[in-house]
Parts: sequence; structure tokens; C-alpha cells
Amino acid sequence: LRYQRRCLGRYSRLICRLLNIRITQIGQPSPAGLLIANHMSYIDPFVIASRVPVIFVAKHDIRDWPWGGILTRCGGTIYLNRTQRTDVGRIVDRIKERGDAGVAVGLFLEGTTSDGTRILPFHAGLLQPAIDNHWQVLPCAINYRVRETGSTEGVAWYGDTTFLPHLLQLLRYSRIEAVIEFAPALSGDNRKTFSTRLHQDISRMHDDARQRLGIPLAQHEKKGPSLEPIPPA
Repeated sequence: LRYQRRCLGRYSRLICRLLNIRITQIGQPSPAGLLIANHMSYIDPFVIASRVPVIFVAKHDIRDWPWGGILTRCGGTIYLNRTQRTDVGRIVDRIKERGDAGVAVGLFLEGTTSDGTRILPFHAGLLQPAIDNHWQVLPCAINYRVRETGSTEGVAWYGDTTFLPHLLQLLRYSRIEAVIEFAPALSGDNRKTFSTRLHQDISRMHDDARQRLGIPLAQHEKKGPSLEPIPPA
């Protein structure tokens, strides 16, 4: 598991260089059994793993992707079959195995990618190993700005967007700015209230990242204190 975690970190840094992703990190990741992050694109795990040692849970069909399957298998990814309700129990056991071995597991509790304007509701079921084993949980928020578009447009992969055309467009961009922020690790004793707390913290950091990147907030988003924007490359 430690080898897989190191392998994921190494090729994640390589992928970030190949995609011209410039990462600004806010906060320092503390040791935790779980890492919970928002989800916008298939590049999220690589950006996160380039900064913190982690193994991810992902949907099972990624295992059969031409390039994603190889990379995720090498990185020790735990595959979840969402069409089988009983598969959650197996995944919880696999998460516990890795947590007991001291390997952090990354989860995207939204269950799917978003357009990046807001954080979708969290599914709290996969937090149960952290509750049962009193693990620390590390909240993480990530956001992007494409130099050519001035927004997350072009990075966020959601809805009916097909993979290959999206990836080819991603490779054409001259620079992608990424902000990744880590909050202090937390623990909880009730998965529903804990999920709500994590959602609030990650939503706040997500909005902060949008402001740092100079991306206007959508109408439904609350405006917080103004932050110093990251200048264009």
C-alpha cells in the first residue's frame, strides 16, 4: 500500500506538469484516515495526490478506461460499483483495511462531478469507518481557472460531456491555475452531522478558492471577505 501511494504521488506530479497545471496550496495536510474533497474533474485526484499521500475510492468503470484504468490500478484505487447497493459494505471494509494500515483514503462524497459553482450534497455512508474507528478526517477543497477562459470552463467535467474531446481540449490550454486548500483534520461521532460539518467547511474553502482565482461568484453563492486574487500566469 505504501508503494502504491508513492507511485500515485509520482505520476500525479508528472501529469500536472504535462497538463501545465500550476498549483497554489493553502494550509498543510495533517495525518488522517480519510481525505474528503469536492469533485469537479478526473484531474482532481492527480492534483490532490501531488500534494498529499493518499489512495482514492472511484467508480468501478474507471478500471476499464484506456489510460485511467492502468493509472488507478497502479495507485491502489478502491473501486465502487454504485449499481450494487451491497457493494458499499465491501468498500467500507476495504477503507478500514487501509486506514488500519496507516494509509489515507480519499473520498468524493458528492458521488459525481459538478460544474464547480457549488458543492453538491454529500453521501454520508462512506464516513462510517471514520466514525467507528475514531479516525481523523481531512477536509480538502479544490478549484481551477483556465487561462484562456478565465473560469473553470474547460476543466469541470460533468453532465453529458464526453471524455476524449474534453481531454484533448484540456491539453490545448496554455495554463491551468489550481488552488487546493486543506483545513485542520476533524473527527465526529454521527455520520450525518459530521457530513454536514464537512460540507460546510469544504464549501467555504471552495468559495475562497474561487475568489483567489478571480472567478465571479454565482448568484446563489454567498460572498465572503475579499481575498487577494492570484495573478494570471
